[in-house]
Amino acid sequence: MESAACCFRKGEEIIMGKFEIRDFPEFSWSYSRHKLFDECETCYGLHYYVAHNGWLKEAEALSKSAYRYKKTRSVKEAMSQIMSGEIHNHFYHEALTAEAMKKKIRTELNNMFIQYRDKKEDWFKQPSKVSMLKEMVNFDTLNPVLTKKTLAEMDLFITNFFAGVTMAEIMEETVVWHKANNFNSFVVPSLDDLTIFAGLNVVYERASDGCTVVVNYKTDDEPSEKTQLGAITLYLTQEKGIRLDNIIIRDEFLKTGTFKEYKVDAKLLKLLIAAIEDSVGMMSELLVDGDWKRNEPLALNSFTRNPKHGELHSASNCPYCESVRKDIEKYPQGYFSFVNQKVSVPK
Repeated sequence: MESAACCFRKGEEIIMGKFEIRDFPEFSWSYSRHKLFDECETCYGLHYYVAHNGWLKEAEALSKSAYRYKKTRSVKEAMSQIMSGEIHNHFYHEALTAEAMKKKIRTELNNMFIQYRDKKEDWFKQPSKVSMLKEMVNFDTLNPVLTKKTLAEMDLFITNFFAGVTMAEIMEETVVWHKANNFNSFVVPSLDDLTIFAGLNVVYERASDGCTVVVNYKTDDEPSEKTQLGAITLYLTQEKGIRLDNIIIRDEFLKTGTFKEYKVDAKLLKLLIAAIEDSVGMMSELLVDGDWKRNEPLALNSFTRNPKHGELHSASNCPYCESVRKDIEKYPQGYFSFVNQKVSVPK
């Protein structure tokens, strides 16, 4: 036992109180992980592997920097998360009028802008306790045009939410609400006990036909991808015991006020599960021996391609990688424990 830290080693883990400090993070699959991998392998490597243990005082410079940037979100991401939270709150806790919701979200956004403007140094020193906007990291300030555009989009999103097909349906139908959150995890025995996270924001059962409806409110134009549909369907059938033919997954696009619905049959579900297996397989190619249960990554310079387009990674086109690089160049000493170690992000 190490007396100073009051911890002891157990295999590859250091147990400290209730926290386990592992050499490598546990592997799990989620649509957000799949999406990041699909966009930029280097960004994915920084986010899921290099950032691991980056909160520790003795962590290397690159690890600290990657973890720091992991604790950021863009204005667009913040808007989406706030909208998602308020929509969930509207159905499950406190129903608001359109004007009341606009006022509430506008206040949240304004407070968020002010907080991020005044808390940058706190975020740099303690990113686990203070979050930050990517735009504040990259440009030191918020573009007033972007701020104005964000507030205008918020008004449009709320207007379309109240005029949407889901709102109309629950006003006309008797529905039973199902518990939903964005962190539903479950183990899939048929996938070698892989843990999957399925995000569910709004779920209800229609009394008229017994169908369970899952609503994905989207602030962008992208329909649900097949791996996302597969994760949701697996969760509902395996964990909740809902019949496959009683599941409807609906995308509502808040930007356009349109929607798209999906019905998954047994044949399609096999294809969706295969898509998740393919996703895990591609991620495993960047692990030692392809072993996702150990989850030891190859060297960061192996994370170089954009799988979606087959292109070599370009840091200049990746805000995550570029910010980590600038972070290290701007603060080579003082905040990092390995001050003499030269670190870099693959170009």
